[in-house]
Parts: sequence; structure tokens; C-alpha cells
Amino acid sequence: LAGYFNRRFTGDSSLSIFAIIRSLLTSDNARVWGWARETEVAQRIFNTWCDSFTDRVESDIRTRRFIIYLRTYQSELWLINSHYYEFMEQFCEVAQSMELPSELIDQYNRLVEEYNAFIQNFRDNIAELRRVARTEIEPPSVKFAKALPGTQPPTPQPPE
Repeated sequence: LAGYFNRRFTGDSSLSIFAIIRSLLTSDNARVWGWARETEVAQRIFNTWCDSFTDRVESDIRTRRFIIYLRTYQSELWLINSHYYEFMEQFCEVAQSMELPSELIDQYNRLVEEYNAFIQNFRDNIAELRRVARTEIEPPSVKFAKALPGTQPPTPQPPE
């Protein structure tokens, strides 16, 4: 799960919330531009965290120590997803305050669709681990992202 999340939703992936937010750097709104710029800095930190996490998990799987850190890794993946979800929520708030191109809305909604499928898989894994390994995280605590309403096609004007 950690590797999939890292490959699909971070770094330079087109389905990364950061790639979507980066497109707002062309905004004339100084506040939106400032937020998008700050998010770019946060992305570097977030990507480093995710890369490090994935490296640690993969290393412990190879050395057969993964089970020792299972609870810790599950908690850390939950934290990573919680922070990622916050960026998605912030983007939704910004999107509601301004008009976005339909391509950007479509790109975000594709991200939401794939992210929510990942989250459902993560919830299922949490439920299973809770039963087997007695972990403390509740499946519903990992939240689904909300899609943006699509743009309405312009109403055709009657010929004069």
C-alpha cells in the first residue's frame, strides 16, 4: 500500500494533488498564488517523508523485520494519508472560491476516484489488521475525498 500510494499520489505523478495545486500558480489571485507556492514547499517535505517511509518498509520486508514494526507502519501510513487528505480539502475550499478550468476539475475528480479506491483498500486492510494484530486505528478514520461538481456546458443562445 505504501509503495502504491507513493508512486501514484506523490512525486511528479499527474494524479498528485500537488500537481493539481501547482496549476494554480498561474492564478491572478495573490492569495491563491501564495497558497499554491507554499504548498509547493510542503510538497518537497511530504515527498521526502513518503520516499523515506517506503524505503523503510521495503527494507524491513527484505530483512523480514516488517512484522515487528507493523503497528508503527500502519500508524505512519494513516498519518501520511491524513495529511494528504488535508491538502485535498484545502484544494476543494480554494476551488469553491474561484472558477477553475474544466480540465483541472476533471483531473481532480480522476484523482478523487483513484484516491478513494485506494482509501477503501486501506480501510479494508485496517479492519483486517485490527482483527489480527490488534491495531488501534479505526477504518472510518481514513476519510474519503470529495469530488468537485463538474462544469456546466454553456447554455446555447437562440439565433437572432
